[in-house]
Amino acid sequence: MNNSMKFPKNTSILLNDVSIALQEKNYEALAQMDHEIVNNLSYVQNYHPEIMTKLLESLFRMKKFDEVIATGTIFLNKSYSNFDIYYYILASHIGKIDFIKAIELIKNDKVLSDPSIKFYYSKEEANYSNIHNLSKELFMMCGNCLLLINYIVEIVEEFPNTNDINKEYLLLRYFDLLNMLYEQGFEENIIERFSLAMTVIFELAE
Repeated sequence: MNNSMKFPKNTSILLNDVSIALQEKNYEALAQMDHEIVNNLSYVQNYHPEIMTKLLESLFRMKKFDEVIATGTIFLNKSYSNFDIYYYILASHIGKIDFIKAIELIKNDKVLSDPSIKFYYSKEEANYSNIHNLSKELFMMCGNCLLLINYIVEIVEEFPNTNDINKEYLLLRYFDLLNMLYEQGFEENIIERFSLAMTVIFELAE
């Protein structure tokens, strides 16, 4: 028998392993349970409502961009829609330098293309001050995702042919984004989140 074969875990064992990984912030362990969590999502969610975001964060931190996109898309197809899911999917597209897929999601997704959301990244209205001025509750819900969308839209406007985009230039423009967050007075935890994403996307030392 192949010792590397994996058998489905008992759901109670899975829940215990998930609980320990969350408590210890063991991103690698949580990422390794990706398929088991997805297959038992409703059960795990009953005890850990934040599991979708935490799983995608763990996969992202491990630089498993393809897995983030695949798992996040499963969540969206199951109508589990929240802006953290979009955030990690879009950040992973940046990591893969796949701006075609990123723009397709922004333009075609029912939530992201809704006029009330599009207002914050459309060419006519795009203004980081508008995002900064969101209420704390609204910003916590969608602000980080809107900031990332603006970064993506600006890059695509500069490079209509996305094949010309290179990671060195993306990093320079990402530094511009971080500087803007400082200048606009965004809270430290927001800047820290984007700084962490930068270390993952561009494979920098933390």
